[in-house]
Amino acid sequence: MKASAPRHFMRPTPNKTKEADRAKKVILQCMGDGMTVEQSCKVAGKSIKTYEYYRRSDEVFKNLADRTRLGGLEKNFAEETAKNLDFKTWRKKYLKQETFGHQMNLVDVIEGREPGWLHPAMKYEAGIGNNRILINIPPNHAKSITITVDYVTYKIVNNPNYRVLIVSQTQRLAADFLYAIKQRLTHPMYEELQQAYAAGVGFNTKSASWQATRVTFGDELRESSEKDPNLEAVGIGGQIYGKRADMIILDDTVTLSNANDFEKQIKWLQQDVRSRLNPTGKLIVIGTRVAPVDLYRELRSPDRYPGGQVPWAYLAMPALLETNDDPEKWVTLWPYSDQPFDGQEESEKNEEGLYPRWNGKHLFAERQAMDASTWALVYQQQDISDDAIFDPVCVKGSIDGMRKAGRLSPGSPGHPKDLSGFSIVCGLDPAMVGDTAAIAYAVDRTSHKRYIIDATKITRPTPAQIRQLIFDWSNVYSPQEWIVERNAFQSFLTQDEGIRTFLASKGIILREHHTGNNKWDAGFGVASMAPLFGTKQADGKHHRDNIIHVPSDQTENIKSLIEQLITWSPTTKGKTDLVMALWFCEIRAREWLTTGIHQRHHMSNPFLTRYEKTKRQVVNLDDLFAQKEQTFI
Repeated sequence: MKASAPRHFMRPTPNKTKEADRAKKVILQCMGDGMTVEQSCKVAGKSIKTYEYYRRSDEVFKNLADRTRLGGLEKNFAEETAKNLDFKTWRKKYLKQETFGHQMNLVDVIEGREPGWLHPAMKYEAGIGNNRILINIPPNHAKSITITVDYVTYKIVNNPNYRVLIVSQTQRLAADFLYAIKQRLTHPMYEELQQAYAAGVGFNTKSASWQATRVTFGDELRESSEKDPNLEAVGIGGQIYGKRADMIILDDTVTLSNANDFEKQIKWLQQDVRSRLNPTGKLIVIGTRVAPVDLYRELRSPDRYPGGQVPWAYLAMPALLETNDDPEKWVTLWPYSDQPFDGQEESEKNEEGLYPRWNGKHLFAERQAMDASTWALVYQQQDISDDAIFDPVCVKGSIDGMRKAGRLSPGSPGHPKDLSGFSIVCGLDPAMVGDTAAIAYAVDRTSHKRYIIDATKITRPTPAQIRQLIFDWSNVYSPQEWIVERNAFQSFLTQDEGIRTFLASKGIILREHHTGNNKWDAGFGVASMAPLFGTKQADGKHHRDNIIHVPSDQTENIKSLIEQLITWSPTTKGKTDLVMALWFCEIRAREWLTTGIHQRHHMSNPFLTRYEKTKRQVVNLDDLFAQKEQTFI
């Protein structure tokens, strides 16, 4: 007796064949009556998965379904309602996707506009001609789906002659982008898009050429003389088959494994890629920073271009825009999304129907899992250096883990044993735009050690807020002096009658610091503070020989100071306000330690009137502290 064949090798039974034929006819009839694929399948009693199986296994049915589904309308490329739609409107209408502020920034820069949402924490530099665009953005912020998939789809459906070259780490990854675009052009989920832009014919016509790494529309949609592919996918450094392109996108081409190959990558861009671009075409490089020196940083180096003029328009958007000690109050780049993370429930939606995305809670957890250098580079898109002026090991090694920001308590863990030889200065770097930063600094003139007591910054402060900061810290920390940066729009502080009167009443000197051309002088400026954080051993560990002592980095302001220190360089374009406030304090500390602190006292305050001076008394603080054993704050 002959053994029966395994089930998966058996031919369909006549009944199953008849049922499939019946279902196919019902689906085609319903689609012809104007129903959607989903509705047609319901009438036939079949699922979408069964419909897709019919398409894969029956080429005749597939062609009939496409003709029927799209044949309700006569061929009319880009129907009237689809013409002249901006990307955000188009995406919502046909892809059912919202486009959030940071995503629109990407489109704005690509289309030659200044970003519509330019937060002070972001960095935007206009380029030359707006045809070379460089974008740095944190991971998992929808850059690829927005630009490399959806925006590219938007361009090619509006103009079937448009040609795009997509470059990624490997050709396989680039081909994944092409697959996502193909889905939008053929899947029933995007039927409305297909009817609007390829009614009656579809995008994958008989004369079209669809391969894994190249897509060429057929003569039904594009000019028959155009032979270059609409879409081509290559890995960085790979062979390009198309002759010309209207847009070239390099999406996350830089990895830890190839970050040091930037010279080879730049040569490939200049010789192979750039030559394929139309004179009016767009060259877009978009990705996340992964190394201190990489393709993204080198493309912005003025040394590479005649006259030092960088041709690239540059946009960098950090994940964290504004900090707060409470992560729930963080201002982030993408706090909410219309698409959920895996595992998110409907109940997690807010009043606007959006899911939490990279809000303060999620970003805080992410930051806690990495060191300050990685966070600054990868998530904040800040330039750091392998040979940083302020070595991350030394800066971190200078942290007194047992001491929190605030009052110095003699004898407590992480605090000095006594405060008899201490003086305090506060440094302020004010700004009306961006951050105003302040540092409270205690100097031990006996041991020459410095203690950062506190650090704070205020984003886009009002004059009243800055004034209140001076009042509050003066009451809490009782500094001998305030050092304030003075320039054209900051002079109101040093001329403010209320501030001068208040400080004079407390015997606190107000000094102006004028920052000139030597602001970043490597010998006498900020860089000279680096040795105060100590040195590294041969094994890479800290010697614990630091002169500056930093409080626990559990507060956001101290974390910001640490990040600014380790990313600082003489040419930095990132935030430096806290570092500058620290530098103002250090300037005064050096004067005290070299000339003797008793040479200056409150009676030399230039803002005091004669009457105020007669009302002043000189008190020996050392004696006072010894008598009262007062805690110095």
